[in-house]
Amino acid sequence: MPFQVTVQRETAPIGFDPPNLTDAKAGDAVFWLNADHHTTHQICPKDGVAGDWGDPVAPQASSMQVNVPAAGVYPYRCALHDDETGTLTVT
Repeated sequence: MPFQVTVQRETAPIGFDPPNLTDAKAGDAVFWLNADHHTTHQICPKDGVAGDWGDPVAPQASSMQVNVPAAGVYPYRCALHDDETGTLTVT
């Protein structure tokens, strides 16, 4: 089952919605959808670098997918915006 996290700015709250996913299971697909109308975002592991999880997602309707291979807690961030962070918990 795919899960979706939306990257928001503009009139919506800044950041990820929801910022913390807790019901993913190993092997699930997680999608980050860029709902921002003017800004590119790049999701990566919190202690990683841009590109670890793929290319930037362009404004409006662009998305990226991560297939989580194992259970664990995966803190993540936007490589382009320090205030955008979240956690993916996989069982």
